[in-house]
Amino acid sequence: MGITDILNSSKLGLFASQGALKVVSNNVSNANTLGYSRQAVNLEAVPQSAYGRGAGGNGVQITSVTQQVSEIVDRQLQVSASETGRLDARDQFLTQIQNVFNDLNGQGFSSKLEAFFTSVGTAADNPANTVARAQVVSDAQSLTLQANKMHENLTEAASPVDKEITNQLSDLNSELRSFQDLNAQVVRANAAGTPPLDLLDQRQQLLGKLSKTIDVQVLAGNNGSVALQTRSGLLLTDDKYVAQFSRNGATTATGFAGIGVDGGTTDVTGQIGGGSLKGLVEIRDQVINGKNGYLTRMDALVNELRFQANVVESQSVAPAMNASQTGTANLGKDLATPIGSLATDPTSPKYQGSPVDLSRVQAGTVTFAYGPNANNLTQTTVSIDPKNQSLQQIVDALNASPAVTASITTDNHLQISSKTSPGVYGVVSDTSHVLAALGVGTIFGGSSAQNMAVNPELLNDPNQLPMSRVYQSTDATGNPIPRFDDAGNAGLLALGTLRTTNFALAPPDNNLTTLSAHYADIAGDVGVVVSQNNDAITAQKSATEFLQQTRDSISGVSMEEELTDLVKYQRAFQASSKMVSVTDELMQSIISMAQ
Repeated sequence: MGITDILNSSKLGLFASQGALKVVSNNVSNANTLGYSRQAVNLEAVPQSAYGRGAGGNGVQITSVTQQVSEIVDRQLQVSASETGRLDARDQFLTQIQNVFNDLNGQGFSSKLEAFFTSVGTAADNPANTVARAQVVSDAQSLTLQANKMHENLTEAASPVDKEITNQLSDLNSELRSFQDLNAQVVRANAAGTPPLDLLDQRQQLLGKLSKTIDVQVLAGNNGSVALQTRSGLLLTDDKYVAQFSRNGATTATGFAGIGVDGGTTDVTGQIGGGSLKGLVEIRDQVINGKNGYLTRMDALVNELRFQANVVESQSVAPAMNASQTGTANLGKDLATPIGSLATDPTSPKYQGSPVDLSRVQAGTVTFAYGPNANNLTQTTVSIDPKNQSLQQIVDALNASPAVTASITTDNHLQISSKTSPGVYGVVSDTSHVLAALGVGTIFGGSSAQNMAVNPELLNDPNQLPMSRVYQSTDATGNPIPRFDDAGNAGLLALGTLRTTNFALAPPDNNLTTLSAHYADIAGDVGVVVSQNNDAITAQKSATEFLQQTRDSISGVSMEEELTDLVKYQRAFQASSKMVSVTDELMQSIISMAQ
């Protein structure tokens, strides 16, 4: 190796050490920069030329500057961020839902339900007490108002969740556009031969933000580009495309506006599989609404209470029997279709306002006791066939009986009155449940927790509360005849038995138990869900912290390591400088010898 070769090798050593020191300096400067990945210098001996002579090599060169990263750890952090976003979004609203079922102050639904049954028992002990009957009506109204309030609170809890979905879609659109722009910058830098290390860090940071909002899968592209899609395969962005989300005209199963892409009419809500958007959708469509939502379960409980109480009361009789009654249910627009074929679900596209409880009507009979007064009664029976009879035909069948005149009011309610004037009537039995379904002689009206209400006839006159029942007796010759005791309490006793009767509600509350126990299950389940979510958040944060520590050990800047490298490259620079000095002295010596 000649002196020139030594000088060239020393020069390359100076350049390599200088470049390495620059990288160390950049690492130290960004030691506290969020998301910065430690950069490392890769050195390599300069290969000898094929025509080179002698030994000793040609020096050193920097082949690349790379980031110290682990794609596996970064991917795990993205998944963790997505799950954290989902759990945090749920946590934000679960506490509000739990407060709806809070009975600690004695003013909740459970307390109101117990107060209602207690007043029924008190009135049954003294049926002649008008104050006790008024208390039953008052407690019934308190119960309905509490049901209304809970429905309103749960509905209102879903509204801000839905608005937050819209807000997050707007933020997601902005972040996706920024990601595509960064992606393009990375591609251009790679094409120009400039390592885009800082751009890669920025892209990774933005990817973490996106993962908190929506589930993201990263697909490698050409020249350093990446494409993003959800786990279900919904494309988010690539080199030439960026998805833009908005609310569209599609309707979700729970009645909210759908989520469209690029102005499309297809609802892609179901293709969102993670992140805060997924958590918000779960709260709105599963926790509050939906088949197993708490709003659905409360409606099922309230509807069972309302219907069962109405079945009892529609077969009970007011103290002075009845001269006229008007049903609480609007009959709807379809009076001609057999009631067994009517759409009674308000969410059905075929629904025309028919009473929801018509779905519970069965083949049976309505038996009336009637006469000029309560001491002279005759019995008659009307057959009900929901498979073949329409509402109009049922009205006609009731009207054809000798007991009552049946008609439809101007505001579309069933009204029945005594056939004779003066005259009274009472319902002995209704095995078809049609009167309960139409709200005749019932204690409650409405169709759900939203509009459950006390029968207006009872609010106007609590003394009309059905409390007794017509019973069968025999005349002097042994023939069965209906009798009525205006001081009886059989109706109230039957109403009181609902307190301990077991009922099966719609899934997931289809276990056979009391109404109070069903409510306790719902309220307890809310607490369990909140607790499970809190535990999941704690566990997820621990997992995220561990992953972040792992990433920091790989990609984070360690001042101790950088100081070690600083000394190492400083010494290498000094040594290369010394070699230049030594080479210069040798050169001078040779020149002197030549003279």
